[in-house]
Amino acid sequence: LLPVHTISKFEAQKIDLLLIGSPTQYHGMTPTMLTLLEELPDNSLQNVAAAVFDTRYQEYTAETGSAAAQIAQLLQKAGAHLLVPAKSFFVVDRAGPLAREELAAATHWTLTVIERLKLSSVH
Repeated sequence: LLPVHTISKFEAQKIDLLLIGSPTQYHGMTPTMLTLLEELPDNSLQNVAAAVFDTRYQEYTAETGSAAAQIAQLLQKAGAHLLVPAKSFFVVDRAGPLAREELAAATHWTLTVIERLKLSSVH
């Protein structure tokens, strides 16, 4: 588990699962995350298994945006294989916590990611 500001580049051959989460800010991902992912060369994450989530307010995506959707697009452009669709988890305030019902949803999502990783033909 690494904070995004400590990562300068990905070494795809050393990644079993690339799990990226980001708060949604101003309709997208954080500027640090955007900088990191925009610098990924095409196919640099070829066949790397990945899963993506964000946290955001429970409003229509058109109103809040989704960091997860943007991250998923950039990872796929770099060749990553998404094990599950990008997922948003809802928070009650800017810094959290998760909304009450979201903890169960996050647990289910995580278990699904683990199961898909086990079944993935990528590895």
